[in-house]
Amino acid sequence: MTADDPAAQPEVVPAPNQAAPPPLDLEFLTRSLDWADLEQTGQRPQAITVLSARPRLLEVALTQQIHTLSGAAADAAPPDRLAALLDEYLNRVGDRPDELPIDIEFGAADVELLLSTGDPGLRGRAARWLELLPPTADIVELTRSADEDAVLDPSPFFAGRRRHASRLTAQAGDRTAAPNDRAEALKLAAVADPQQARAAAFDLAAATQRPVRRTALEVLTSVPVGPEHDDLLRELRETVTERQDRDLLDKIRQRIVSGDIGQALTNLVDLAKLDDTIGAPNVEVCLPDERVHARFRTEVDDARRAENDSPRNRVNRLVGVTELLVELAVAAHWQSGNAKQQQQAEALITNAPGKQLAGALLGQQQLLQDIPWLVDAAAIWKARSGHPAPRGSAEPQPVTDREVRQVQALLPNVVEGWVGDAYSRAHKQVPQP
Repeated sequence: MTADDPAAQPEVVPAPNQAAPPPLDLEFLTRSLDWADLEQTGQRPQAITVLSARPRLLEVALTQQIHTLSGAAADAAPPDRLAALLDEYLNRVGDRPDELPIDIEFGAADVELLLSTGDPGLRGRAARWLELLPPTADIVELTRSADEDAVLDPSPFFAGRRRHASRLTAQAGDRTAAPNDRAEALKLAAVADPQQARAAAFDLAAATQRPVRRTALEVLTSVPVGPEHDDLLRELRETVTERQDRDLLDKIRQRIVSGDIGQALTNLVDLAKLDDTIGAPNVEVCLPDERVHARFRTEVDDARRAENDSPRNRVNRLVGVTELLVELAVAAHWQSGNAKQQQQAEALITNAPGKQLAGALLGQQQLLQDIPWLVDAAAIWKARSGHPAPRGSAEPQPVTDREVRQVQALLPNVVEGWVGDAYSRAHKQVPQP
């Protein structure tokens, strides 16, 4: 053993009364770095490598540089410095989000500062960072907001939303977790990615724990559902034992969006409760002009979604459907008329600004004689919430459940009349149920 051998050196034992050294002030160490000087001398890469050897130092340095963005512009760290620190940090983390080497508060505020710069390079790195951070409520909301605000297509934040939703739906499905924690995870999943949340919610809609089951049904009222889910919703409705669950399922079914124009036409028949009176109408017969399809789907879907709303909204949505059927019927009637009528028919089909409105159409005696069911349509139209106040009053008449029942009683006549006229023009027989 030589004198140069470390093992030969005597062990230094602190005196019994000697105080332990104070903990190393990492913030002071990183603040003492002169980043501008390091960049001027080309030593920034070496400095970052040294910091990376001690993850805590790298984290503190990264946080400090990000926080300069909230101060004066002259003191803000330049994008290339932030990018270099972030690259080193993100490369260390890699694809191991559950092993984030952090023991300080990294959160949405830090990422939001990066996004506020408007720098494309930092925005992409922020997207990757959000993807790796735990899916807390503020991280999930920031990722959603950044994704919806993104100009690039595809958005760099979409992968983060899907990853958050995957982790959250797994938490929601964890039967060993507390019910309220599972419910909260499912709610957040719906913010992150409605499609993944919808699949998880259907799986949990029959859960035995009420918080989980109820939240699953509430999520299904807020995410897109289509006709392909209707059978499953019907089955679930038959199994529930609590009124609130049943009401939520009814609300979900009423929100089903028409997948195509054929489904919308079927939904209109269902809305008018004509399932036992007429069969499934043919789109080519009733709605031959594709230019009206989008409006038709929207009006029908809006009316179905309003079935649990206030009486005013329910009546107004049914009036909207009625107005559209009136316009379509009159347009079809005028298409075989004179040049002026054909021009007016085109305006109705294209929803042109100068078209005749339903109220004006329903006031034309000749049309009421030519299309008898317009009388019932006129009665529905008078129930709208914008009708005048009664004589001697400044307040419009309120819309109550009584008006809802009146409109619902008249709507089958309007729908059946509209379908019947379409089949008559096509010289075909109305399909039977």
